[in-house]
Order: sequence, then C-alpha cells, then structure tokens
Amino acid sequence: MNHFDKISSFSSAIGIKAPEHPLFSISFGTKEECGGDDIEFSANFYIISFQKLESGNIFYGKTKYDHDRGKLSFTRPRKSVTFKNIKLKEDCFLILIHEDFLSGSDLYHEIKRYGYFDYEINEALHVSPAEEEIIWNLVFTMNKEYCNNTDDYSKTILLSQLSTLLKYSQRFYKRQ
Repeated sequence: MNHFDKISSFSSAIGIKAPEHPLFSISFGTKEECGGDDIEFSANFYIISFQKLESGNIFYGKTKYDHDRGKLSFTRPRKSVTFKNIKLKEDCFLILIHEDFLSGSDLYHEIKRYGYFDYEINEALHVSPAEEEIIWNLVFTMNKEYCNNTDDYSKTILLSQLSTLLKYSQRFYKRQ
C-alpha cells in the first residue's frame, strides 16, 4: 500500500494536474479522464470527491464504499482507501486538504466532528439535482479563489467556502 505525505505525489500517482498550492488542491475531470488503474493508499490529507460510478469498487478500510445512489465521498487522513476498476458515469471533482492547511483555523477542529469522514460511514452521499447544483456552485467558487492570485485573504476565504461545503454535506447526510 502506498502512503502519500504530499498532495503533489498523490496527484502524480493518479495522473492529475499538479496542485497550485502544496497543501490544498481542487481538480476536475471528465468521466473519460477519471478512473482507471487500481490503487490502494493512505494519505496525510482529507479527500472530498464527487463521482458517480458506472462500475468498479471503492473500499474505505476493509468496507466497500456504497456508491449505488451516492456521489460525494469523504476520507480522513491516514485511512486506507482502495480504488478497483473505476469507471465513471459523470464528470467529477476532487478536493484534497492537507491537515497543515487547516492548522490554526476553526475548521481544524470543526472538520473532526463530521462523522462522514469516518470508517463507520460507508455510503456515498446521495444528493438531489438541486443539492448537486449547490455543491458544484460552491466548488466552482472555491476553484476561482484557488486559481486567483494569492493574497492575505486567500486562505481564509478558501477555508470559509470549504466550511460551507462541509456544513451543506452534513445537512444532506442528516436527511439521507
């Protein structure tokens, strides 16, 4: 099993563009670009992914992650993840957040309270079309800031938008 300390190493291993920031990354892909090779790994960062599986399996720990109806999945640092024969039905996004990026922020403690990052949750979050639009709009807004020229407010704005995304995810999981 591979362990990734750096987002850039993980990005290279799965064949996506190198991150703009060493501790935070947002990437998008078409259904044709995503999926592919099998990989088993752990990492020192949180992973939020939006993907609708056509075929293949994702394991979080030793448990199969149920993507039958869901699209959003969340993994915590240092947890075992396995992708096997993944083929997607729709376009996807991937957000990678290194723990060090959260240091000193309220989100550093807040993110640990979201149960959907734990092994016990083995079902991808199902979102309605309206909820999916909310998620994509938040991620597109985050991406604009992520690709913007960095200034004194960049990190705070990204963390605020990420916090909003996680709160919406919590709301959607609670009603699932």
